[in-house]
Amino acid sequence: MLTMDIILILLNYLGLSFQKVPTFIFCDDHLEKIYEYDKNTHSYKTLPYIDKGNLCYDPDYLDLDVEPGAFIKFHCLNTGGPTLGGACFLINYQCRCYDFDINGKSINDEKDPYPYSVRFNTGLVCSHKAKYLQQEEEGIHVYYHNVPLDVNQITCKPKNITAPTNIEGSLNFSEFIVSSFNIKNLNIGVIKNNKYFTFNSLPISEYD
Repeated sequence: MLTMDIILILLNYLGLSFQKVPTFIFCDDHLEKIYEYDKNTHSYKTLPYIDKGNLCYDPDYLDLDVEPGAFIKFHCLNTGGPTLGGACFLINYQCRCYDFDINGKSINDEKDPYPYSVRFNTGLVCSHKAKYLQQEEEGIHVYYHNVPLDVNQITCKPKNITAPTNIEGSLNFSEFIVSSFNIKNLNIGVIKNNKYFTFNSLPISEYD
């Protein structure tokens, strides 16, 4: 019989179920579309938002019907001049503000960022200095980011595994996770005795 300990690392794409995320989207000039992308099924879900018209620096307040950890994108129409894109999320009453990523574009570090101050329905005020893109191109820019999550609310539970040597079996890593909410889309790493594990018939490296 083989008895071993394993150590798991929680990586980036955890999802906490059944929560709406208060969000302010920054989009210069006009928010055209926002949607969630499922990396497992490669499917898109369009998310509702309030159309405020062509207001350059007025952030859009949303209650995103997504789970923390979700991968979201939005289309921002720039009608001329500088442009930017980002968001402030309210996660467990903490501000989480980011400039979103965008393919094929670079950030302008020489131009002064635009300061935002947004007030959530809870009364909490978040401040963020959003950076402009280097390229001043008219048209639709596609920004993307993962909705943040509070990993302090998740802990790992130590557990021993005993199994006959050279006998294949399956293991549900969610049994090693303790949280007060449902978790899905776990992305983990095995950093001890990882040589005994495979995924899709391939060996698991230390941080897969």
